Amino acid sequence: MKMISNKKRNTVQKRFVVDYLTSHYDHPTAEAIYLARQKEGLRLGLTTVYRILEGLRQEGLLVVIISKDEVHYDWIRNDHYHFVCDECGKILDLEADKDLFDSLSKRHDFALLSLQGVVIHGLCEDCAKKARLAKGGQNNNGKRN
Repeated sequence: MKMISNKKRNTVQKRFVVDYLTSHYDHPTAEAIYLARQKEGLRLGLTTVYRILEGLRQEGLLVVIISKDEVHYDWIRNDHYHFVCDECGKILDLEADKDLFDSLSKRHDFALLSLQGVVIHGLCEDCAKKARLAKGGQNNNGKRN
């Protein structure tokens, strides 16, 4: 009779994905990780990359961020949240604003455990400037164009 273990396997492929995520801060896609494996000469299929990433997500080790219909991954290092520009797709790490989240948790009666997974959508500075200029809005001096 074969014993079934709940212990997660730590394969060469999984170690590669974990090492890649922990050494990259640019919110890579599964495809970026898949292409990086070519440089290492490692046999690792795209489906396996997705399976490993999903397992790591279920273990609570990474955050999934969607930008411009692409799925990005971020290894959880510290309490921070993300800003996604809905125009250009840029993803920025934002330092935690504890006062803001303390105020929200008091107002809505919840206990904040982590900021991981918080994603704020909007326009980055460059895209906001382009949008204002396209609409004939104000420039940086507050004057109409």
